[in-house]
This record gives sequence, structure tokens and C-alpha cells, in this order.
Amino acid sequence: MARILHVTECHDGGVSSAIRKLVDLTPEHEHYILLDGGDLDVSRATREVRMFRAKGMLKRTLEVRRAVADINPDYVHLHSSWAGAYGRITPLKAKTIYQPHCYKFDDSSLSPAKRWIYRAAEKVLSFRSDKTVVLSEHEARLTFELNATAACFYVPNVPSCEQVDEEMTSGAPEDGARRVLMVGRICEQKDPLFFGQVAKLAASSPVLSGFIFRWVGDGEHDLREALQDDGVEVAGWKQGNELLAELDAGDYYVHSASYEGFPISILDAAARGLPIIGRSIDALIGSGAYLAESPEDVVDALERAEVQPEFQEALLDRSKLLLAARTDADQERAWLNLYSSSVEVTS
Repeated sequence: MARILHVTECHDGGVSSAIRKLVDLTPEHEHYILLDGGDLDVSRATREVRMFRAKGMLKRTLEVRRAVADINPDYVHLHSSWAGAYGRITPLKAKTIYQPHCYKFDDSSLSPAKRWIYRAAEKVLSFRSDKTVVLSEHEARLTFELNATAACFYVPNVPSCEQVDEEMTSGAPEDGARRVLMVGRICEQKDPLFFGQVAKLAASSPVLSGFIFRWVGDGEHDLREALQDDGVEVAGWKQGNELLAELDAGDYYVHSASYEGFPISILDAAARGLPIIGRSIDALIGSGAYLAESPEDVVDALERAEVQPEFQEALLDRSKLLLAARTDADQERAWLNLYSSSVEVTS
């Protein structure tokens, strides 16, 4: 049995779902969480939840050190880049596991100078990671580019909800409207402007003009307003049965993010039997999902799915393949290997 302290500054959306699933699948270990964020829904198997009290790099680094001194964990599992900084700037009296949940320097919208700064910081800090958890082959390649000797462990993301056959879903809304969904934080990484452009183009399509485009999540005020200006409904954060109700009321799932680790929301949509159109980004290439390059390509795919039942069926088949390659059993084995193995390089 290991004692594990999870640290995150981004505890909502996919990160919170990932941590809950991790704890649920490994109840034989003792799990503690130090977090900042809006989603306080944690696994019932969690031993203790602590909140960051202060702001700023130095103060939060000291908070992590105090938590390590109090809890005396075997591992400090750092989720996402800011937590990765707090837990690796100075040595800790525990082994450190870093899980970026996507590297910030992978954001092509950043200036070359900013990307260089983020990459340089990750490169320096990589030598303080005892183990690094990646969600895709792309993320593994980036990890080894930073540090050729990194102890890199692939752990597949899995759905956070129960899987059902598409014929079994019964969440059709009373208004009968067709719905296109996106789930995630409203932030630049998830590229709500891409999704908004899809909604604007669909409004002038003879096939899609009556469709409702709905973003399940919340985040940056200006980007939320931009979504709404483009005719997108913003549902806010939903968890548990409310999230299932949103997915079950949907007809398609479109993932608009410009870069990712590997999104749990796509797997949740697949688990609820939705046809999926993903954006052609490195993390999704080779995943089995149907991918589109541009908002125009997404609209073309939605129109085609509406008028060609065989194409819609092909999208559903791809959803099933996504799930078949990422099961709870696969993830449980990976976590057990991570927390019990000696530090060694795996690919």
C-alpha cells in the first residue's frame, strides 16, 4: 500500500474526473488531495482534502512542502503544469509523479517566445520528476524530447460515466431539437471560438439550421460571451446525473480543443452512444476518432451524418473503437504498475 498526495490547481473538468477515477480504481492505496478549483466532488475513497490557502508560486510551493511534512506520502502526484511547478521547484521528501494533462508549450496559438519559455521550464523541471504519466503517444514523444531518460508511464484515460448502447439512451429533449455538444472548460486550450464558428456556419445550413449548439462547462468571461454571441448555449458545469442528462439529450459531440493530453469528455460522449467529430490535433491522431481540420469540415461532417445513415453509423462504430482501446481494466493495471514499480523507463 502506498500513501499518495495529489496536488492540482485545476480541479474541475477533465482533471477532477481523472483524479476521481484514479482514486476509485486504486482504493488499496491511501489518497490525499491538495487542490484549488471549483469542483470539490472527490472520490469517497479519498482520505483527506486540503485547499490551497494562498496565491503565488512561492507560497503554494511552501504549502506543498507543509502538506508533505504532515502527510508523509510515498508519492506526490502533481496534476497539470502549475502543480507540477509547485511540487518540483524544490526537492520533496517523497517521490514525485508528474502528470501534465497536456503540455502548455504544445499550444500553437502561443508566440514562439512563450512556447520556448514554457518548454524550457518543463525541461528543467523534468529532471525532478521520478515518474511522468502520459495519456497518448504524442505526449510521450514530448516527454522524451524534454528528457531522454524520463521514466514515462502511459495510462489511458477512460470514461467517467457508465457505458450504454446508443439504442438505450432515452434523453431526447421535449422540444425535439437536435443538439451538438462540447464539454470542457471555456478557455483558449478548448478553443471555444472554433466551436462558435461551427455554430455560426451551421445556422446558415439547410440541414443544420435548427440545431442547438450547447457548451457544457464554464470558464473565462470573455470567451463565454463570444460563444453566446455565436449562438451557443452555455450550460455551466455539470456533474454526475446532470452531466449524463446533457450527454443523453445530445445528438453529436464535437471536440474543438486546439491541443490536449487525451480528453475524458470524448470518452464520456462515446460511452453515452454519441457520434463524435474531433478536431485533427496531435493527441487525437491515431485514436480512432473521426477528425476534422476546420469548422467547415465539421459542418460538412454533421450534414453528411444527417443525410447519410451509413456515415452516422460509421461514426458510432468509431466511438465503440475508442472505448474498446481504453478500458477500466487497462487503466487499473497501469495505475498499479505506476505506484508499485521501481523507477524505470517505459515507452
